[in-house]
Amino acid sequence: MPLAVLPALRVRGSRCYRIVALDDRGRLAESAVIAALGWRPGQRLAIRVVEGVVLIEADGGGVFRLSRRCHVPLPAPVRRWCALGAGDRVLLVAEPARGRLTVYSLTALDGVLSSVHERVWGEAE
Repeated sequence: MPLAVLPALRVRGSRCYRIVALDDRGRLAESAVIAALGWRPGQRLAIRVVEGVVLIEADGGGVFRLSRRCHVPLPAPVRRWCALGAGDRVLLVAEPARGRLTVYSLTALDGVLSSVHERVWGEAE
């Protein structure tokens, strides 16, 4: 039986994806993502939440900083707004060309993916 020919995937820029667990101090540790972004210990960060998704950018005037081990801090209010606790897994999406990091909780990721999932399986809600 011949193999199906799959359409080419479109890639928009270069992104780095990782799934990591939040530590007991509300930090994210993923060296490949931080290296891809070119961030260094002490890097100042601006952190905000939009629709349950955490947006992080390098910002010289940012209130938050990478730790000396380059752990990304998620402040307590951010963790509460996104219902994140120690051990919860999140998807990190680094966009080095734009110098930004997006953090999706599994709940936010489910919201993003649910319509595609239903469409590809031919299901309507």
